[in-house]
Amino acid sequence: MHTTKKLACTLPALLVATTLAQQITPVNDYRYMTFEAQANTDFGADQSQDEYHASDLLEIPFDPWSYTYGLSANYQSASANTNGTMDTVITATSIRGSASVYGFSQILDETGYDAGGGTAAVMQVGFTLDQASTWEIIATLMADSGGVAQVTLSQGLNPGGNILFTSTNSVINEQINLESGDYTLTVTASVYAQLFGEGMRELEASFDAQFNLVPAPASSSLVILGLALTARRRRS
Repeated sequence: MHTTKKLACTLPALLVATTLAQQITPVNDYRYMTFEAQANTDFGADQSQDEYHASDLLEIPFDPWSYTYGLSANYQSASANTNGTMDTVITATSIRGSASVYGFSQILDETGYDAGGGTAAVMQVGFTLDQASTWEIIATLMADSGGVAQVTLSQGLNPGGNILFTSTNSVINEQINLESGDYTLTVTASVYAQLFGEGMRELEASFDAQFNLVPAPASSSLVILGLALTARRRRS
């Protein structure tokens, strides 16, 4: 009886310890958005550019970050605009983010010869694993022809390092085993709608992505043990 009580009391602590033992340590935070709109005609031009980083707004890396912004440029018969939004959360056991971007250009007559609008949203997080872990990558990606929506997981804290996983598929649901070490997760949505001569063009791209720790089998075993101990305690 006393042994059962002791194990039942110890179980929550074991579960917490097991869960916390497998986690990420964020190292680099490169989340950012860029915006550009330009309109050129035979008589002049207008251009707008801006860029926003997670630290620009919070000045605290890895904190939740949300942002929405847009720009426009107009001259004579040429016009362009762009807008985008991104929302991201980084925790000890997951990296989650969603973004949508839009670019538009229009030239009403022959006096306008060049217009373009574009946005890029990039969630790039470098992190360290203190032990081998299994992670799941769940994502929905969308990009018009001429746009990009992509997930890439690289080994090391350099995105140009050894690529372990990359995809532009519309729906992703994968598990990947990672050894202890450094990694970089990059998720991108970007478009640039450019137009030469009379007409109109618009592009969209988006991502909704999660990178989640898969609980170790030991955690499941402890849950089963806990249920058995609870049932035994009730019978006693």
